[in-house]
Amino acid sequence: MVGRMHRGWGWLVLPLLLSASPPTARAEDREPAKRPKLVLVGLEASGAPAAEVSALAESLCTEVGSLDRFELLCGSELKVMLEHMSLQRLMGCAGDDCLRELSGHVKADWLLLGSVGKVGETFTLNLRLMNAQSGSVAGRTSRTVSKDLGRLLGELAPALKELLAAIPAGSATTGK
Repeated sequence: MVGRMHRGWGWLVLPLLLSASPPTARAEDREPAKRPKLVLVGLEASGAPAAEVSALAESLCTEVGSLDRFELLCGSELKVMLEHMSLQRLMGCAGDDCLRELSGHVKADWLLLGSVGKVGETFTLNLRLMNAQSGSVAGRTSRTVSKDLGRLLGELAPALKELLAAIPAGSATTGK
């Protein structure tokens, strides 16, 4: 009797199994979404100690990288790439034409650049986000601390959050 009941259900289950859709691709099998390429051009020292500004720039790179939103190129990596391309003259450039040329060579969507200045006992971090295709400034932010340049480290995450809010998640540029 049990065998008959089991066979009796087969006519109902078999069509359901046959009509089931094929399994979808696993997340790891799908091609990852293209992340926008952000180039951290660097931080210019304007009255602040160059070695400390360089260390702050490396921390800024690490902070952007921890967001896992961008294909990131900064500091020493950028220098090596430009040397390989025989474009050392673009390293440290600041003019808009120079920055557009740099972004074209490294295929950047966004450029992040800035400066650290010192006036009296006050240090200021100024950051600027540029759309690499249009050259337009998408956002600016500034953070100021007194007496200790190292305190700017604690300002990197909030400054980046504010600045990078100009880039819609999942898009390469606002112009696309």
